Amino acid sequence: VTYRLYPGDSLSNRHNIIQALYEDRDGNLWVGTRNSLNRFNRSTNTFTPYYPKSGNSPYLSNFITCIYEDQTGNMWIGTRAGLARFDRENNSFHPYLLLDRAYSPELYSYIDTSLANNPPLAILSDVGKFQDLSTWFEIVEKTTLLIVATAESRGQDWLDFGWLENSRGEEIWQMEFAQSCRMGNWAIDRIQIASITLPAGRYRLRYKSDRRYRTDFFYPYHEWAWNRVVPPPAQSNFQGIRVFRMPRTADRLNAMLKQPPDEIKSNILPLDICEDSRSGTIFVGSYTGLLALDEGEGILRRYHPDQGNTPVLNYWNSFKKGKHGIIWITSPLGLYRFNTAERKINLYQAKPSRKSPPGRYTPDPLNNIITLIEDHTGIVWAASAGGMLRFDPKSEQFTRCDWNDRDPNRLSSSEIRTFYEDRSGILWVSTVFDGLNYWDRKKWLFRGYRHDEDNAHSLGNDQVLAVYEDQDETVWIGTDNGLDRLDRHTREFKHYLHNPADPASLSANRVTAIGEDSSQSNKLWIGTWGGGLNEFDTHSGVFHHYRHTPGDTNSLSGDLIENVFTDPQGVLWVSTWGGGLNRFSAASGKFHHIDYERVMVFYNDKTTGISQNSLLWIGSTDKGISVLDRLSGKILRDYSNIEGSEYSGVTALYADKAGNFWAGTYSSGLHLFDRHTGNSINYTDNEGLANNTVRHIMEDSRGKLWISTQHGLSKFDPISKKFKNYYQEDGLITDQFYRHSGWKTHSGQMYFGGNNGLLVFHPDSVQNDPIPPQVQLTRLSLFNRPTESLLYSGQISELKRIVLAYHQNDLHFQFVGLHFSDPKRIRYAYMLENFDESWADAGDRREAVYTNLDPGEYVFHVKAANPDGVWNQEGASLSILITPPWWKTWWAYLLYAGLMAGLAYGVFYFLRKRWELHNRLTLEQQEAQRLKELDHFKSRLYTNLTHEFRTPLTVILGMTGQMAEATQQAREQAARLIERNGQQLLALINQLLDLSKLEDQSFQLNLQQGDIVAYLRYVTESFHTFVNGKNLSLQFHSTIQELVMDFDAEQIQQVMTNLISNAAKFTPSGGDITVQLDRETDAARKRQAAEAPLRIQVKDTGIGIAEAHQPHIFDRFYQVANDTTRTG
Repeated sequence: VTYRLYPGDSLSNRHNIIQALYEDRDGNLWVGTRNSLNRFNRSTNTFTPYYPKSGNSPYLSNFITCIYEDQTGNMWIGTRAGLARFDRENNSFHPYLLLDRAYSPELYSYIDTSLANNPPLAILSDVGKFQDLSTWFEIVEKTTLLIVATAESRGQDWLDFGWLENSRGEEIWQMEFAQSCRMGNWAIDRIQIASITLPAGRYRLRYKSDRRYRTDFFYPYHEWAWNRVVPPPAQSNFQGIRVFRMPRTADRLNAMLKQPPDEIKSNILPLDICEDSRSGTIFVGSYTGLLALDEGEGILRRYHPDQGNTPVLNYWNSFKKGKHGIIWITSPLGLYRFNTAERKINLYQAKPSRKSPPGRYTPDPLNNIITLIEDHTGIVWAASAGGMLRFDPKSEQFTRCDWNDRDPNRLSSSEIRTFYEDRSGILWVSTVFDGLNYWDRKKWLFRGYRHDEDNAHSLGNDQVLAVYEDQDETVWIGTDNGLDRLDRHTREFKHYLHNPADPASLSANRVTAIGEDSSQSNKLWIGTWGGGLNEFDTHSGVFHHYRHTPGDTNSLSGDLIENVFTDPQGVLWVSTWGGGLNRFSAASGKFHHIDYERVMVFYNDKTTGISQNSLLWIGSTDKGISVLDRLSGKILRDYSNIEGSEYSGVTALYADKAGNFWAGTYSSGLHLFDRHTGNSINYTDNEGLANNTVRHIMEDSRGKLWISTQHGLSKFDPISKKFKNYYQEDGLITDQFYRHSGWKTHSGQMYFGGNNGLLVFHPDSVQNDPIPPQVQLTRLSLFNRPTESLLYSGQISELKRIVLAYHQNDLHFQFVGLHFSDPKRIRYAYMLENFDESWADAGDRREAVYTNLDPGEYVFHVKAANPDGVWNQEGASLSILITPPWWKTWWAYLLYAGLMAGLAYGVFYFLRKRWELHNRLTLEQQEAQRLKELDHFKSRLYTNLTHEFRTPLTVILGMTGQMAEATQQAREQAARLIERNGQQLLALINQLLDLSKLEDQSFQLNLQQGDIVAYLRYVTESFHTFVNGKNLSLQFHSTIQELVMDFDAEQIQQVMTNLISNAAKFTPSGGDITVQLDRETDAARKRQAAEAPLRIQVKDTGIGIAEAHQPHIFDRFYQVANDTTRTG
């Protein structure tokens, strides 16, 4: 297998021994060492450390023992001092403790006081490795003894063990783990306090170190073998095992011993962490046994699976989750298979342990399995203290895998600490002292053979010039140092070399061509460079030589053999460098020369319908492609003469199953050749071919072409016209191949020879990698401002949103695809949402720059594709808010709006006040004008009133003066005249009062019911004498005969008087005045004609009222300047 030490490994020194590996769901690789927890930064090949221990906390340590991420995304870290949950957002560690038993401090204090002056009957202490101590004591009467025993434990059993025997060697008391309690700071240190009553006699106290297991077996590496007996600080005087006489006043002590111990929370030493995928239970393997996490209580509890007859499982090395609810557990006794559903556990051992009294198991290094990994086929690979093991769960059998220290691609050390397989299929292997290794399984699909100077059965030489599989399916390889035969079962080679002293040996060691005699299955034709042609009997191993003899036209034309080919008729064709083409007759043993130089490749035509058995296609470096008649030896067609032909330097010819004919050339790539017209379609490195120098062409079972070149191996799909290239970094043993050095075997395997060995693979096993890379943002900075940093908490890869200031708008994004198989060939694409309209192809660049971004919301997206073009469409994203400057914020705009509104209101207020002032001035002017007009009107009114009042008063006064001298008749007439003029004055006064009431809105009508038509007719006819005197015509018309209604006759009379008088005043002589009564007849009133209002019209043929003055008809005291115009 091909393991490689990871480049840039900063953890390979002895102070940073790698203890644990884990890849989280985001694709981060976490590495635990003795000094820290580290996250591997793929972009820089460096590690970022995290330190669980803070201050003087006794519950955590920086010594990392295991790492695990559960189904909900919690990361659990095991340290040498306890278990912690790692919060990746704020880089904090939260410890989880074990619920354990402990004696009360009061009990310890009471024993100290009671036994202060009571020396022990027996004591054994300072137990070292592998010691078996004992001491005798005697009691002369029946006595109650107090035994105080301390020891180191493993799981739920004692590692060190003490017991008491009588004089006959019978065990009468022993330490019991179930009765013990935690002691001191280490969970593995236990104490048991017990009382026992014994008769008089002699007794032997025993205390044995490492009774269960050997210490150096647990710690096979000397640096780990720290002193196991850790003096407990709280009860250091109880070290070892001691026997005392029970004090006479021991009632209180006995009472305390009968009470159950206290429950305390204590730290542990986790060895590995695993999860039951069905229940979600977190299991922790530790020195204190199998533990289960109670997340609700935040504590660890001891877990007791059903072990049946399986040897007690007390010490754990590691856990690994298997398939179908299985958890694999490694231990010093072997490999345990834990069925979580059935709660059953089974033990498998590479070397069955032998039992030793009393029923204990003696471990073996092969059984001490340190760690394991279960591959995708279900095979378990385990690293034990005795070497690498392969376990098949179906057969339940182990196979030992030896470590080859001569293999340059071996592991850096055979002492493996841990395995881990990431999601891309890479197997990571950490060794105890020699750093971190990784193995890419996909690159193991390509295997190879190379020359090893220390291995006589390896490939004879790394320069592989020819490959051939014979009818017996034996693979023959021509190298620069002889002919090799491969045993594919043992992977060993048998070599055939030139021996100058042996004429039956190979004629020369540089083997350039291999062919087979179709008539004899045991005969091969071997072409050499400088040694001519060899006829090789594979059964006898004898070589018969054919060389060029100068002057002999029937001999081989040259000893520099380029290629050999046996046609279907069994005729052997041999091309030589500088000697032309040869056809060999087996019957005569003679060669027929054909003048055709530098033939590189032969291809028998099986597709053309014209004498298919007689045509042979050949390619040469000089003339390109030609068709040879095998019977006559004549060239039937030479395609090099075609105008524009690019077939010179043909190195490979192949006709695929679809009938396409392909030609590989020395410098112009691959050609799809039309054998009828000679035209072709050319494919070069511009179309994706690995290199334009084609060496060999073969076809797999799916119709894909495999093309070896001067630099790289190409797989070509003739349908999609796409290439997929492979190089040494993809696992090829070489990527520089030799011409026509290739063969496809009967089983479908392909062999390609090159300058660095023999490449072997099966095309069906070389599949595209379906696993896309995880994508992470590694850095966000300001472009061209390296000294200015952005503020955010936690890791940028964990960040979901960031808020930036308006001036932080030149952004530089850096990202990485977490795919360790071939990180240099990962492709990226990115897009800034709300800025870019489509994805930008970044190629293999891991950065993106955006400048002068406007304030607003953006989302940066980045995705990545693995070298096979499989994209991680989800990718990574980061929401970005670039806040505007304060003068562009919403509250600033609100302020601007307020200011504008205030300004607008100020302008409006100013204009309004100005308008009001203007209106007020206008009104005042109008009022002044009206007052002036009113004064003038009042003056005229007073004049008129005076005139109106003067005439009746003059009459009255005149009549009063005449009444004294008048006759009775005259006095009566005068009295009537006075009365009539008095009534006229009273009417004038009433009118003035009514005008006053009308102004203060207190005027009331005096309504009386009557026929208004008759009344209006009466009022109109009373003006006949008046209008006749003015030579006017007054007429009354009514469409209504009678209309009884409520009306004020006096007011009607006054209105009609005014209207008719006004009409008579402004109508010239000979004019007409008409009073007309009817009902309104508009469309809205036709529906209710009986309720239509009465309309009174006074019409005349006078001068009328000017249109400009019509709106003021009903304004009181309004009068136009022109005396000829009516007033309202």
